[in-house]
Amino acid sequence: MAFNDVGSYWMRQGESFWISLHRRRSGIGADFGAQWIMADPKIYNISHNPPNGSFCLEVTRHRKQVDAYNGGAEWFYSCLVENVGESTFVSFQGGGNV
Repeated sequence: MAFNDVGSYWMRQGESFWISLHRRRSGIGADFGAQWIMADPKIYNISHNPPNGSFCLEVTRHRKQVDAYNGGAEWFYSCLVENVGESTFVSFQGGGNV
């Protein structure tokens, strides 16, 4: 499962938050497998003038949670994102390991 340019969030310098992708499939064996999430700084959204500075997002503490019930399951793939650069808009991209 690959994804790109998901969401649009404003992150101030030094701010951090958790991002989580939620997937549901029928049957216990329907896992998406290992997934990774990358934060993508979108500097072009800040203004019409080209921005100056360093835009750096750190992604840590990857987490996978499975909630099983009545023969079905839901998977939550999460990570902690911290803005260690200039304030910027952020979207997310990622996918699965094969």
